[in-house]
Amino acid sequence: MMMALDALVPVLLVIATRYIVARLGLVTGDHWRGFEKIAYFVIFPCIIIRNLVLVDFGTLPYLQLGATLAGSILTMSAFLLAMRPLLQRWFVVSPARFTSVFQGAMR
Repeated sequence: MMMALDALVPVLLVIATRYIVARLGLVTGDHWRGFEKIAYFVIFPCIIIRNLVLVDFGTLPYLQLGATLAGSILTMSAFLLAMRPLLQRWFVVSPARFTSVFQGAMR
């Protein structure tokens, strides 16, 4: 529970700060667009790179992560293939449309 709070509190504080600053009229719309570009193209990549540098990749459970990912993909594909006759009957999904649904679900 504490990990969830540690992750959510900073996000909520940023949202609240943005709301308060906007309500007070301290920053105009043009300024916000500039802040958003700086945050998205400069600050966010820096945070990602910093976290990648600090993480200890030796402690990650690669086999469990890989097995979970493969199991999820296989389960979802089996479910969609089993639902294919129902989709074609209920929603009149053509084979070409089904491939698009299948591909989108797998992504």
